[in-house]
Amino acid sequence: MRSDDEHTHTPDVQSLTTIAGSLVRSQATLADEYNFNTLDRSRAGRVLGRCHAARGEHELSVKAFDAALQLALTGRMLMQECLAVRGRALAGRAVNGAGGHWDEETGKQRLAEVVGRMGLEDREALEQALGAAPPGAYL
Repeated sequence: MRSDDEHTHTPDVQSLTTIAGSLVRSQATLADEYNFNTLDRSRAGRVLGRCHAARGEHELSVKAFDAALQLALTGRMLMQECLAVRGRALAGRAVNGAGGHWDEETGKQRLAEVVGRMGLEDREALEQALGAAPPGAYL
């Protein structure tokens, strides 16, 4: 199973092993000097952000999400930007804005900006983008 499909709600031994494996794979992807695939690198940054958030390492999580967001902005990839903003918003919602994460209101505002640039300005699209995951999920 790919690490994108795994959701961590309550850490147990199996999920902690999965988180550690996902961290290693993502770090290897980012450290590969011959990997020029921007989508792959952006995804690895989001995975790092989710894994660090699940482990309670919120400063590292914020930095990983910010790096993925910057990569998406540089490459002008709106969907990747939306996914990075969504990931950081969900991680912030799960911890009520602690550790440098956005609080729920800031997360919704930032997500609304991205969704608006995608041409999906209606409230339903925003709620669907943010509400697709249960509270506490690190997507």
